[in-house]
Amino acid sequence: MTKNKPLTIGFVSTYPPRECGIATYTKNLMSAIKSVDSHIKMKNIAISDHENYKYPKNVVFSIAQQNTRDYIKAAEFINKSDIDVVSLQHEFGIFGGFNGKKIIYLLKHLKKPIVMTMHTVPIHQKSPHLIIPKRWKTRTKLLEKIIPFVDRITVMNNLTKDYLEKKFPLRDKVGVIPHGAPEISLETLNNYKKEKTSLGFKKNDFVITTFGLISPKKGLEFVIGALPGIIRHNPSSNIKYLIAGKMHPKKPKKYLFKLKKLVHKLKLSNNVVFDSRYLTYSAIYKYLANTDIYITPYYTKEQASSGTLAYAIAAGCCIVSTPYIFALDILGKNQIGEMIKFKSSISITAVINNLIKRTNVIKKYRQNSYDFGKNFYWPKVAKKYISLFREER
Repeated sequence: MTKNKPLTIGFVSTYPPRECGIATYTKNLMSAIKSVDSHIKMKNIAISDHENYKYPKNVVFSIAQQNTRDYIKAAEFINKSDIDVVSLQHEFGIFGGFNGKKIIYLLKHLKKPIVMTMHTVPIHQKSPHLIIPKRWKTRTKLLEKIIPFVDRITVMNNLTKDYLEKKFPLRDKVGVIPHGAPEISLETLNNYKKEKTSLGFKKNDFVITTFGLISPKKGLEFVIGALPGIIRHNPSSNIKYLIAGKMHPKKPKKYLFKLKKLVHKLKLSNNVVFDSRYLTYSAIYKYLANTDIYITPYYTKEQASSGTLAYAIAAGCCIVSTPYIFALDILGKNQIGEMIKFKSSISITAVINNLIKRTNVIKKYRQNSYDFGKNFYWPKVAKKYISLFREER
């Protein structure tokens, strides 16, 4: 195949309008690649659940998530197409069968080079934190079957790369490409800060924020449980906790009701703000620009990526987080925030109380965060992927 021929990439992933973090990631990556090199052609092979989605024109094939035959048909379609390289966005939950094992049917029949981006990795370790992931053994066995079919693997942090290389015979297959985030200037962030009151906050509010699709393992109840202690120790600060984002469509809505019930029980109605919309990027960044502390209290320890955390860092937020893999790798090296214990309101209270007393530290973390966040800008991420795709086609 001539290297002068325009590159054509086929993305196998969920895709909007399906509300899914992987779908959003894929759309953003495709848009970023197009902005960097308009000659590159891109097509999407979308993984669909039971919904009847009205996909845009760039979705050229749809796989019914649980239909085995569709995976084989998709492979045959790709093989006959002008697609040069396949970008497989892998997350166990988006493919059919136990642990998403139906993806094997597509891989067995594909004859094009495959670059797999891993959004979840079943990391099992004893230190620095004990991690025993859900379905660790069965997911590891599935990966052992998947890996021989793919030509290259990308992950979003170095800890995950190190683990994979120790666990599997990968022969230099694995590289690190960070999660992307929209580029934003300090000027824009400063202008957004002027809109704090129009967002429903007072100028002197101390805003703690979490955003993204809401689901049980995000641990938001532990932040709510920490608020009384934070409010009591900081009477001169008007503490607000913003939970921005709608309920995950595949998760039980009773979790959101549980959160609201806890807010009522602790008499925090004036302190906790819910914005249950699927937010635009400008809305997200307006919130983040007016955030004093961004918190991810997630307790899925093996979580290897987080788009919401990447966005918060790109927006220059001071970060407080549990040490799941993605956060542990980033916070451990870059002085952009502080760690809290898993499932511990007491830890959250102590860490945030300490930060509120040290405004100069928050300021330092925010500057470091913004500087480091430039690595996440989508154009930089896109260039790395383009280089990789060109090598593999």
